[in-house]
Amino acid sequence: MAGLNSPSKLPPPSVGKLLTVLSIDGGGIKGLIPAVVLHCLEGELKAEEDEFKYLNGLLSDISIATSAAPTYLPAHCFTSEDGNKEFNMIDGGAAAGNPVLVSLSELGQEKMKHPELYPMMDRTDDYSNILLLSLGCGVQPPVAAPGWDVATVNQWNLIQWMAEFDASFNLKTSPMLDIIGAATTSVVEYYAYSLFKARNAERNYLRVQTDALTPDMDKMDNADPVNLQNLVDIANKMIEGNVKKINPVTFQLEPIDNTTTYKQELIRYAKILSDERKGRIAKLGSKKY
Repeated sequence: MAGLNSPSKLPPPSVGKLLTVLSIDGGGIKGLIPAVVLHCLEGELKAEEDEFKYLNGLLSDISIATSAAPTYLPAHCFTSEDGNKEFNMIDGGAAAGNPVLVSLSELGQEKMKHPELYPMMDRTDDYSNILLLSLGCGVQPPVAAPGWDVATVNQWNLIQWMAEFDASFNLKTSPMLDIIGAATTSVVEYYAYSLFKARNAERNYLRVQTDALTPDMDKMDNADPVNLQNLVDIANKMIEGNVKKINPVTFQLEPIDNTTTYKQELIRYAKILSDERKGRIAKLGSKKY
């Protein structure tokens, strides 16, 4: 959250073995899904209560900010836990629905500017020692897609492409935004998976995503209490379920095997993160971190 080149009390990456990246998709109210995943991960990680207040924000504020989709939900302002930094935020999906490639690009640029800080990267595109956790906000299964056909969409004008209303003239969906959002997110996931696979580092990239949302659950502004609970429930169910990765041919999510669960992978990631931090502290020979 502090930024790659900002002053930080965290042990610097130059004394570590790995670079760690957290990427959270934009998804409106569906941000509850990655919030549940983060809660699971945080349960496996040991920070002192007063640490890092200079950059800490409440998980609720971070989730609201990354879910603040324009026209659906209001922009959100919050301050760091120590009150010294203010964040004015809208949904990250306004720039990148899935910000994984943005994160990797930032690392590449920082490697060029400060190579001494990133000795674990041989090149700007060396991802073999990057640990990346990417959290999705859920999608509908392929069979539950809107079902628009050529005959229908060829009759649409500009307004119909941008907005579809129900009988009460409430915004039902935005076909153009939905199509672009789904396509770009899938392409980013496909590309990121391919990058890590090409460097024999598949296990360093974990995409946590569910494709089991109903149409009502997939709405970015459905804040009905029943829907909120449904999102939490489906996130918990996803964590206990098998890890899925994108099929590079069909672009559909498929289980990697019949035994590995997201919870097991999150526990594995938590151990790696904990060991990385301990290793950095040991190399620095200081407990002030």
